[in-house]
Amino acid sequence: MQTGKLLEEMDGAAFERLCGEVLRKMVPELANLLPSGINSDGRTIKSFSDGFCFAEGNQYATVHVTTNNSNLRKKWLYDGNSKTTPKGDLIKGIKEAGRMVTVHPNYLFSIYLVSNRRVDDTLHHEVHQKVQDHFIRVRIIEQRDLISFLDYDPEGQYLRKHFLGIEAERISASLLHDIVENNLRRYREDIFLDASHLAITSNRQKVESQLLESSNRVNLLTAESGFGKSTLCYALLQHYREEGNVVLRIKPSVVEKAVSLEDAIQQQLRMDYTPLDVQERDVHPLF
Repeated sequence: MQTGKLLEEMDGAAFERLCGEVLRKMVPELANLLPSGINSDGRTIKSFSDGFCFAEGNQYATVHVTTNNSNLRKKWLYDGNSKTTPKGDLIKGIKEAGRMVTVHPNYLFSIYLVSNRRVDDTLHHEVHQKVQDHFIRVRIIEQRDLISFLDYDPEGQYLRKHFLGIEAERISASLLHDIVENNLRRYREDIFLDASHLAITSNRQKVESQLLESSNRVNLLTAESGFGKSTLCYALLQHYREEGNVVLRIKPSVVEKAVSLEDAIQQQLRMDYTPLDVQERDVHPLF
């Protein structure tokens, strides 16, 4: 099923959860604006969606997310005096920005209107026509924008997998984190590792010291069978991972076939996550 169709079928709470993650990756200005602010009913916490929040510098932003397809124009632009119909999201945002700028003249405001549907050109034009003040910027993020990010950006594909169930094909830092987690778990199972075997020993300290001092691209650890090479390698991988490095156990069968270290990494990644389409150019930035 296509991404657009799945977006349209999401209920309001699920779509807000998706947007909370997607917008932080998709829009740099919103990176610190949208924590996972979901209440017990699955709705975005009010202060994050109904008022301006600090973004960066002198910039403030507000985000209005909707799955309302019956009257999107009214949801964003209604400016009447009905007691039963609230002011449109954009109208409220413009009014609030105007109030705040009288106290803080150097403030700049961004209003994000987000929909899981396609927005026609006429409504796009009407929305931008409403904004006359230089200190206010409005941006519509609609289905086509979300599809572009979810289908073609590596981090977007990772979020698409999480929220929509469509497998990611491009490698991202987030997906690599999951792959490494499973890679080490399988390594631990393969060698029947006991946690008590991971205590720091003189051999481990000696190997760690030599690796830190080594300028070689490849370092070999050799010893007789039963001397704990696998356990030591696992401990080293965990140690480097805890320090924020990317680690990967590459199986002997992969090493035998690989023509280079990069090729071995690619083969192992594909083995650990079969939908992956990873190329050598994808490996260097992440390792």
